[in-house]
Amino acid sequence: MKIRHYSLLAVLSLSAMLSSARATTLGYDIDPLGARDGVNIGYSLWDVFPGTTSNFTYTNAGDSSGSSVFAGALKSDTTGGLLLGSNDRMYQNQNPFSFTIQGGTGTGASAIVLQLKFTSPSVGDPVAFFNLALNNTIAPTSVALFDTSVEGANTFNIVTYTWTGLSIPSGGQIKFTIGSAAEHVSLDGMAVDVQAVPEPATWMSLAAGLGFLTLVARRRFIRS
Repeated sequence: MKIRHYSLLAVLSLSAMLSSARATTLGYDIDPLGARDGVNIGYSLWDVFPGTTSNFTYTNAGDSSGSSVFAGALKSDTTGGLLLGSNDRMYQNQNPFSFTIQGGTGTGASAIVLQLKFTSPSVGDPVAFFNLALNNTIAPTSVALFDTSVEGANTFNIVTYTWTGLSIPSGGQIKFTIGSAAEHVSLDGMAVDVQAVPEPATWMSLAAGLGFLTLVARRRFIRS
């Protein structure tokens, strides 16, 4: 019974370390990197925009966590557009998008997911509508349609852009350049998740937990 009890504790400890649930009603993937816990994941969500036009700088995300991992600012150089609703949508009025998200990572970054939520262009695949680069040159590892969200008269696409296998050092800069063709498209919001490079202590704790589970399994095998 003691072995089973300790085994359960080890599993729960590992689960707490690797994941943390979090709720949202905005249609985004709530945990694209596994755990928005403010320790291993830093994220920022921009859902309401300042001013009256789509040319602005916005440094404070409406919803963010884990600033020690990632803290970013949104800057839009887009011209000819306007903000709709209660400043919650950037409408391009047959003009291209041009904006950047720039920030720093306090603990290094190994993986990044950027999510954009927008209405469909009049022609073409929404997944291919925006063109993005990380730090000016790095294309996404993968691009996919996560989901669609029907809100009133609008149907939004939530498209995820994922970068994996990164080795951005502690204190390094993260910059996304985001553009598009001219279209009648509304951008409802965007979210950035950054996965920290694990600290040595984290790896040691994980290895110790896995080693304990292996020992428990061996004892059970010998006794059986």
